Amino acid sequence: MRSQLDIVAEMAQVVAGKRLAPDLAQERARDVLVMLPGPLGGLLAFFFRILLILNRIFSARDDRFILGFLKLLLRFPPGPIRKFVDVFKALGLLVVLGDVETRRQVYEAAGVPLTGQVKDTAESTAWSLEPALGQKWADQADYVIVGTGPAGATVGRELALAGEEVMFVEEGKEVPKNYQASNTATGLHKLWRQSALQATTPPEMIPVLQGVCVGGSSVINSAIVHRSPEDVFADWHTDRHIAEVLTLERIEKAYTAIEASMRIEQTAPSIYGANNELFLKAAEIMNISAQPMRRYTPGCEGLGRCMEGCPRGHKLGMHMEFIPTALEHGGRLYSRCRVERVLFEGGRAAGVVAKYGKQKVRFGARKAVIIAASAIQTPIVLLQSAVRKKALGERFQVHPGSSLTGIFDQPIRSPIGATQGAESIHFRKTRRLKFETLSLPDELFATRFPGFGRDLWENVQDVPNACLWAALVRGKAHGKVRPGLFGPRIQYRMTAEDQVTLGQGLKFLTEMYFAVGAREVFPGIAGYPERIKSVDALKGIENGVHPKQLNMIASHLFGTAFMGRDSADAVCDAWGKVHGFEGLYVADSALFPTNLGVNPQHTIMMLAQHIAWGILER
Repeated sequence: MRSQLDIVAEMAQVVAGKRLAPDLAQERARDVLVMLPGPLGGLLAFFFRILLILNRIFSARDDRFILGFLKLLLRFPPGPIRKFVDVFKALGLLVVLGDVETRRQVYEAAGVPLTGQVKDTAESTAWSLEPALGQKWADQADYVIVGTGPAGATVGRELALAGEEVMFVEEGKEVPKNYQASNTATGLHKLWRQSALQATTPPEMIPVLQGVCVGGSSVINSAIVHRSPEDVFADWHTDRHIAEVLTLERIEKAYTAIEASMRIEQTAPSIYGANNELFLKAAEIMNISAQPMRRYTPGCEGLGRCMEGCPRGHKLGMHMEFIPTALEHGGRLYSRCRVERVLFEGGRAAGVVAKYGKQKVRFGARKAVIIAASAIQTPIVLLQSAVRKKALGERFQVHPGSSLTGIFDQPIRSPIGATQGAESIHFRKTRRLKFETLSLPDELFATRFPGFGRDLWENVQDVPNACLWAALVRGKAHGKVRPGLFGPRIQYRMTAEDQVTLGQGLKFLTEMYFAVGAREVFPGIAGYPERIKSVDALKGIENGVHPKQLNMIASHLFGTAFMGRDSADAVCDAWGKVHGFEGLYVADSALFPTNLGVNPQHTIMMLAQHIAWGILER
């Protein structure tokens, strides 16, 4: 009987419409299977086996049965079945375009060289310690910090610089400063939570993007720097307690401290690439304000590989800056330890219980436990610790967004340019919209192209000539996060108003594309043509588009342990302390009372700086 590897390799090639050498197809399929949870990989292989058997029965000489079956599924109303078809396409392209030589052939056919390719970087665990097993405490310190992303790293660094004994406990693995996977499947598996398969509950099933490694999402994001606009803090300051503690002067001081420690640069024209350059030109034509992004990326070469870790070490993730500083000042790091709950002794947080492999280990905190595990994991840890707050896990807010692909007659992606180098917040207040450029790896980018089999492969030939621009909504919707059987259960439904906002944003992006000479646009929206040559083809989209109709993401996560004076409502006070619990703090974006409308890392670090100062001051 054919192996699971053979089955996945065969189906991937059928879906992508391109045949690889058998050994190479198996190698790439192995990369893809690694990123899938074991049961899911097995179920997909079983389903693929049935389809391939039926294909041999009904269309022995070609793949008409499978391709016809996929096209039939696309006739279903928008929802989980159609999203399952997108998984087929993604798996196929991750296998076929995961091969660098195949990608090279696509680019050469377009008359341009393939740039920005790298080899796998070896793993490193130079900083991380092994916990002592079989003892009451695997280790103890003054402060136990759960999470090493922008929030945890900022708090830990400040406490360590002040001479406090700090210990980081991190679920993910440690990665080298210049980590880079040679193919996207490997990068997703090593750096992204659930290989980027984490999603909201059906029927929307919006992917929720998070990193899970030392450095957290700062390793896989685009390192975008934004001071949140003052109207954001004006909303926060409607709570007098927040206004009294987190004053504008305090905010300014904390931002300034972060900016003095992180090297920030504006994206230079030399690394725009056509994707960013055309966006800025389109914004000018459409008479909206736009600008190159400011990022923590000194020396960026425009390789467009931010989401897989920078192979040149130019992106200043927390694994490159704040974590090393904290460790140099006596801090300790334990990676691959997933914290499950907080321990209490005498009414005070005294440590945490973590899963290390198959064993449970305990880390002790003499002074405090600081949870900085994200707006999803933080409330889950607290809920599992018997913290009972009405608002805990509630008021989950995101920036839901989607993208459109523009096809041009000239090369766009060689060189690719900065992963995200240009943006517009022109409509942030009036329409609650943000526009930005995005460069995905080819094998993920191609999932935005229509078709299956030979049709898909023919369309993929336009990858070198394609742009990707996104519209993000400053969502008004509130969801909730709860522990689930197979991981976090994330409930989120866009409001009707948010759906209208997204539809208007996608239509405006389409107008921008055609304003700068796009040959055609791939909307990727159920109910509309697969490819359009005029914005008129999207008539009615300004009245709203449902998440079931298109591929979306939910990035920038807020609010599940929000701060405020009222302990009956808010989870934490404005110092980050959990109401009613001694020695227990939250330091991440779960504290945010409202949605920002801009990229949050800079504000997360600002707030964490404030919390660290408060702990030391108090």
